Amino acid sequence: MPYAADDPEARRYMEAFLQRLQELGWMIGRNVQIDYRWTPDFASRGRAVAAELVALAPDVVLTQTGTLVSDVQSASGSVPIVFTGVADAVGSGRIDSLARPGACCAATATARNTSGAITAITKRVFNTAQPSNSPGWRSS
Repeated sequence: MPYAADDPEARRYMEAFLQRLQELGWMIGRNVQIDYRWTPDFASRGRAVAAELVALAPDVVLTQTGTLVSDVQSASGSVPIVFTGVADAVGSGRIDSLARPGACCAATATARNTSGAITAITKRVFNTAQPSNSPGWRSS
């Protein structure tokens, strides 16, 4: 995430996201694992952080900003990416269309109701995954 670990706004987003996951039955340490990478200096460290995340073999990467999306896309052509904070994902060439993002991007979410939208998009990425039968799920 393109924030410092102690950024209050970022913490609010993550708390809302985690709360919604819990409401859906996903429990950290039980059936979901989340690996955070806080990168306020993402312009200079984005590629290294993306490579580090891809090396963890995550099921999905959750990120923000076009730069970080591109860095993850470059690091892996197969890890699904859920992202927000990209003004024109289609126009910038990061995805093919909103209906069929392609390029390993699962989908995008707008700033409005970000945590709910990201949770819904992530569920679509794992359309067969349910908390009771999922061995784990990592996002960063």
